[in-house]
Formats: sequence, structure tokens, C-alpha cells
Amino acid sequence: MIMNRPAMELFDVRRSFGAKEVLRGVTLEVPRGEFLGIIGPNGAGKTTLIKCVLGLCDYEGEINIGGESVRGLSRRKMARRTAYLPSEINAIYDYTVTEILRMSRYSLGNFWGDADVHGDAACREYARLAAIEHLLDRKINSLSSGEKQMVYLAQALAQESEALVLDEPTSHLDLNHASMFFDLLARLNRERGLTIMFVNHDINLSAQYASRIALMKDGILFCAGIPDDVITEKNIRAVYGIENFSVLQSAEGRPLVYIRSKIR
Repeated sequence: MIMNRPAMELFDVRRSFGAKEVLRGVTLEVPRGEFLGIIGPNGAGKTTLIKCVLGLCDYEGEINIGGESVRGLSRRKMARRTAYLPSEINAIYDYTVTEILRMSRYSLGNFWGDADVHGDAACREYARLAAIEHLLDRKINSLSSGEKQMVYLAQALAQESEALVLDEPTSHLDLNHASMFFDLLARLNRERGLTIMFVNHDINLSAQYASRIALMKDGILFCAGIPDDVITEKNIRAVYGIENFSVLQSAEGRPLVYIRSKIR
């Protein structure tokens, strides 16, 4: 890892499915300690972009994490650089929550696959932060959707990677769990300098928490910047193609998109 390099660097990233170009020359830099939200309509290429960042699919262009090309990183090294929480995880085996948390520590163990010496303490600490200590002995499939997602967040955090990448992490959560989820991310970003990149369809939730927003449309990076500069009526109209809305301000001074009903 090259310490003075950004956490992530994307240069002219392209990805196609057959004749359809899903990513069309995305260039983006993510400084260390940034809380980046990626928003945009369905089909904009958001999920494909983060899968490229994680080395989960082929792409053209160049992606560096910590100054090294994703293409050259081993699985263990990638796990030290980035933890990933997808939009949905289907538990095939009904492990306990404790067992699931312990699985996150493989990249910190030795060559023979033995667990790291600090694993159990780290798992308990992240269970405490995610407020799931009372669930440690429960089977994962006995939990609600909200409880499961908090468990998987704790698992990703217990990996203790340099960056956390999340795809629609609160799409199945109620308001309370979504707030708890992002409050914890914001705390870790602020207190520990954790670099976070997340995809979210909820513009308002993204604007309330992200330090910077990347707005995508049709496979391109339409614009990127602080929430106030990105979430404007001009940009929302151009990217989402809607007219019946206003951009207001939340109590915290963040932009808030208000959709007006067409039905009277």
C-alpha cells in the first residue's frame, strides 16, 4: 500500500455486456477517509461500478486501491483493502451470528488459515457497536431482515479493512434500522477515518450522510462533489427526468428532494 495515494482511483473504466456499454469511461478519485455516496437511476451502472472496484468483474481502464492495481491484488490482500456488503445475502447454512462474525477474520490469520489472536475480541467489539450482542448465539435464519443486515454490517466491519464498499445496504430496512445503520457508518468514518463507498437509491438518505456524492447516468459519471453542489434541481431534472419536485434543505442544512404528487 502506498500511503500518500488515494484510497481508490478509477481511470476511464469501461464495462460492456454484449453490445451494451454499461460503464462509459468513468474516472473518479476517492481520498482516504471519504464517505462517498453513489446515486443515480436504475441502469445507471452503479452496482457494476462497485463490482469492478472490487475485482468481481472484468473491465477496461484502470482501478487502483491503495496505489496498487486491483488486477494484481490477491484475494487476501483485497480483503485487507476492502470489505464488501452486497444488497442481499442469502444464508445457505444456518450459522450462529458468532460464527458469521468470525468468518470475517480469515485475511488476518496466518498462512495456514488459523484465526488471528485478536479475532474474538474484535468480533465482540463490532457486535457491540452494531448493537447485536444479544444475538450472538442466535442462528442467522432466525433473525429479521433488519437484524440480519446489522449482523452482516458487523461482519464487514470486523474484517477491519481499510475501506468499506456497500451496495444498497438499507434497501430492506425500516426507518429505524436504516438510521442506526448509517449512524454507525458515520461514526466510524468520523472517529476512525474509515473510507466508505456506498450505492443507494435514496437520494435524501445519501445526502444526509455522505461527504461527497457521485451522480451517475447511463454509465457515465454525470457529476461529483459535495451534496449541495450535486443535488440541485438542474442535475436531478437532467438525470432522473422528473419535473414535479423541489430541492429543499433539511434541518442540518443538507439538500432534500421533495416530490410533489401529480394527483390532486
